Amino acid sequence: VCEEIGLLEKDYFGLRYSGRKGEKLWMNLRNPLKLQLRGRQPYRLCLQVKYFVHPQELQQPSTRHQYYLTLKSLLLENHFELTEEEQTKCWSLIAQSEYGDKVEDQPVDYQRILPNVSDSHYPAIIEAHRSLNGLTQSYAEIEFLKLVSELDSYGVEFFIVRSEQRQSVTIGVNSTGLQVLPNEKLNETQKIPFEDISRVSYHHNRFVVHYYKRATETDRESSTTCLKYSLPSRRAAQGLFRAFTETHTFFRCERVESVVRQQHSHTGLGSLVALVKPTTCKGKIFQFDVQKTRRQAYDSTWSKLHPHSCSVYTLGSELSLAESIQGASSNSAGSWDLRSGTLERYISQNIAFIKTVDDNIEEESSIMSTDQSKVSTNSDKSETNRTSRTSTHNDLILTLRNEVTQLKESRLCQVCLDNKISTAFCPCGHMMCCVPCAQECKKCPLCRAEITYIQRVFYPCD
Repeated sequence: VCEEIGLLEKDYFGLRYSGRKGEKLWMNLRNPLKLQLRGRQPYRLCLQVKYFVHPQELQQPSTRHQYYLTLKSLLLENHFELTEEEQTKCWSLIAQSEYGDKVEDQPVDYQRILPNVSDSHYPAIIEAHRSLNGLTQSYAEIEFLKLVSELDSYGVEFFIVRSEQRQSVTIGVNSTGLQVLPNEKLNETQKIPFEDISRVSYHHNRFVVHYYKRATETDRESSTTCLKYSLPSRRAAQGLFRAFTETHTFFRCERVESVVRQQHSHTGLGSLVALVKPTTCKGKIFQFDVQKTRRQAYDSTWSKLHPHSCSVYTLGSELSLAESIQGASSNSAGSWDLRSGTLERYISQNIAFIKTVDDNIEEESSIMSTDQSKVSTNSDKSETNRTSRTSTHNDLILTLRNEVTQLKESRLCQVCLDNKISTAFCPCGHMMCCVPCAQECKKCPLCRAEITYIQRVFYPCD
């Protein structure tokens, strides 16, 4: 599916379907589909975002559009808790991204894109939509992603469970851990970070969490607590267990451990085959579907989109003079100064090194020469070396001056040419503007990529 629509960042997505009891489940694409899909055909599978990263990490416009479609459907399903002002802002951005500018003479069918919105909200939506005139449809999607990504429920997958007291409880799984939402007995959201969880497990339709309860003002002693919940079906409990393990692996691990990748069970026939040939993959049913971590997914897409962006240097490759002395020859103000003591010492050391090498060459050559030609050869070489040293010294000074000029110019904003570069555009990563100029850019001036986020950067010498 991702190849059909041109998605390279496919590790963020998954195929979702509804079980027999209405539970939302993710397809495990490492296992045969016929073992997961049950009931009558045709089957309805939805391509949705499985792992929600920050919008500025998305590198493809098509990926941002799929994020927008997933978040829009979640918004219409009341997945997020919004104030009335936030709701109006989100709905107006959806209208701007779908229809563009609001034209007074042309009616807009808001009912088509916002089917669950009551008629009383339409006047406020129309007014907010009118205020967005001039905003491009693609940038409206970016603004929508920014707004939704700041909500507490962004990236949280919810499960309806029952506690041991047979009360309905909502559990959420996100990039930081588990969330137990408020109910009749819980006044505020209980957040359990991954660091405090020691073990999770499921058996049939039961899900168990063992975690370390930290000391609080009311309870000064820390202890280990166990929470037990029941879900509508075994597949729902397995889905919650998968969501916890895969989310933890994707967001918190450096790589996918083999214990996660290789954990599996066997079908009936697969168990018999495994007895004869233990290394076979036939009949295996893998438990988890996570293939890459967050860092690996980003780096893999970056290398595909920019195959020639990084130069590989071998041990014998030449390095420029500026690269070899960068950092050691910069002053406290972050600019280069030919009169600084560090740079003068560097020049003196290079000239002394050149002089030593030339003297050694002169000495070795004089030993091998005859007595008759020794005087004339040495005098000629002395004159030649003196001229060579003077020429080398002048060339070194000229090279350093050119390097300093280039470094100073490369630090200037490429738009105004007055201020220093202090921002980086995401996701393309180009650094070429100061803060005032970056705020006026909708696309990167160099690669023309859409800007989803402007990151403030600082040089070590600033």
